[in-house]
Amino acid sequence: SAPSVIESIVQKEAVHPIQNPQDLRDRLGEGKRVFALFSPLLPDKPLVFCHVALTDEIPCTLEQAASSSREDDPKVATFYSITNGEPGLIGLQLGLLLLKLGMQTLQSSFPSIDEFVTLSPIPNFKGWAESHIKKTVNENSEARFPTTPHSTKVFDCGFSSELIHISQLLGEEDPGSDTFLTKLEATMQSDFGSDETQRAAEHLLYKLACQYLLQERDGRVPKCRVARFHVGNGAEVFRINVKADLSQKGMNQSYGFMVNYRYDISNVV
Repeated sequence: SAPSVIESIVQKEAVHPIQNPQDLRDRLGEGKRVFALFSPLLPDKPLVFCHVALTDEIPCTLEQAASSSREDDPKVATFYSITNGEPGLIGLQLGLLLLKLGMQTLQSSFPSIDEFVTLSPIPNFKGWAESHIKKTVNENSEARFPTTPHSTKVFDCGFSSELIHISQLLGEEDPGSDTFLTKLEATMQSDFGSDETQRAAEHLLYKLACQYLLQERDGRVPKCRVARFHVGNGAEVFRINVKADLSQKGMNQSYGFMVNYRYDISNVV
């Protein structure tokens, strides 16, 4: 590709910003593909582009997608970033067209591929989860969580007992406080806290991620805009992944969670 095209991709990559020249080389290296759509009027500016990793298994982290890619008889094509280079054209469904063309090309080039999936971010999950936790606390009769054996009686709803348990592990009486939420994020990002604390945080947030992706709606469509795109175009939620993107952006938007959407190519192409 022309240097101007590569430069445009570097500048406009919105899902996982390209950090340095080595990062760029990795995304263009063995077992990787970049697909893009162009207009004759803008030959050097991709309208939409996506990054793909070719692997043997469906990756559950960005690191796995990057490190396990291969050229020899890959079994899985993972679309791990789709970016609209021209936001004004979002309504034209260019992303779906690019997915279809990418799948067709890969199936033709690599007959060994039998799975087409994504490794997708969950934007706004963290903000929704924090609001959901605070709402749960506020809707109950006690504003503070007493650290007593009877504290599990405070809540009757879904994940309440887990919320109480992890608040005790973190030494916070109020799981609706900013301090509790800060400690919860630190637990997911690093080795903060005991193994029990980390397992409790992961399980609590995993349940919330399932609710956010599978149940929360804006009208009749998924609340998550990425889920809305993929599920609306025939994909299914295959797997929700813990600690899949531990970059600052990944933590800020979803506590590091990502999700695999799986496409049945016969229903897409």
